[in-house]
Amino acid sequence: MVAPAGDAFDAGRAIVGYERGITMQCAERLQKELAREGTLQVVFSRTPGETILPFQTASFANRLGVDFFLSLHVYREEVPKPKVFIYHLVYNRLVDFAQKQLDPFAFVPVHQAHFGNIERTLAAAELFRGEVQSEKFSGLLDCSPVYGIPIKPLVGVISPAIAIELGLAYDEAWESLVEPIACGVRAVMKSLSG
Repeated sequence: MVAPAGDAFDAGRAIVGYERGITMQCAERLQKELAREGTLQVVFSRTPGETILPFQTASFANRLGVDFFLSLHVYREEVPKPKVFIYHLVYNRLVDFAQKQLDPFAFVPVHQAHFGNIERTLAAAELFRGEVQSEKFSGLLDCSPVYGIPIKPLVGVISPAIAIELGLAYDEAWESLVEPIACGVRAVMKSLSG
């Protein structure tokens, strides 16, 4: 599942256009890129013009049983070379990474939903980062290390979930990042299914 930032009431951050439009365009292009192989099916968390309620995206992803959740965000960057930041959900490293056996038939609080797949999420985030910053894309973008932070768009998602934030100097800069993101998603999906 790809969750582009923003909705009908939340335009998101201003770049030249707005975050919700840029992330939706990027998500649509990413879907086309991933569909070329025919093995991956991409679902969006929203359609253009739709309003999303809190935790609605997480609930949708959980009901569908998605294999991987990607939250997509953009912000204005002054440097022309795009930047990519990768995040996964962590509130407290000591608590979150403690060995947890979640009962599939018990109620799991929304802020603990990520416990069951936290190791797989971190591995997926590191693999995604490895693909994005590979030698093939080294001159195209700058990629940060993976950060574990309390990030709201990932709260409540059970499957491995990461958020990426693209730092863009101009609206169309996202177009050059579709291929690296697609390579990262393919690598993650291959590792999760294998």
